[in-house]
Amino acid sequence: MFYIVETQDQLSQLHISEECYINVIPLSSNYHPILTEVSLIYYKPKYGKGLILTINHSEGFYLSLDKVKEFILNHKSIYVLDKKTTAHLMGEEFLESKVQDINLLSMHTSTSTPYIQDCTTNIHTHFERIYKDKPYLNSIIPICKHYEKQEKIYDVVQPWVGKQHEIAYYNEQYIEVF
Repeated sequence: MFYIVETQDQLSQLHISEECYINVIPLSSNYHPILTEVSLIYYKPKYGKGLILTINHSEGFYLSLDKVKEFILNHKSIYVLDKKTTAHLMGEEFLESKVQDINLLSMHTSTSTPYIQDCTTNIHTHFERIYKDKPYLNSIIPICKHYEKQEKIYDVVQPWVGKQHEIAYYNEQYIEVF
């Protein structure tokens, strides 16, 4: 299988693992998550390579966001970089306790969140400079460049994937309160 999943048939062939990591790529990262929509989702199962699920991108067919959410929510544990942003983009189902916020997890062992600013590509920087005000910015950046960036981000956050919050309050109520 290639790294792009863009049809329902391809999605149905994916196996549900015990845990996975996802990172939602909005149509524009320059807009608040409530004011934009999902463009792509980077999905990395516990074992196996990362994949890009196409929801709304100029280079791919469109998967049903509801079907993708159903597939992801069937995992026992889901790791995300930012739980609140993910819930804004994907729905309140992603506020469940099985969704683990890596930024909060990292605060147990460090005083800062994972440093992912160096994970961008030259293409991202170029497009963001030229089209920063466009509400569809990420849908015109090539999927292969999104994949490259997401693989770099996963390398940074990977030490926290598989860990659980020691105090459930931080992963559950803390996100909803703030």
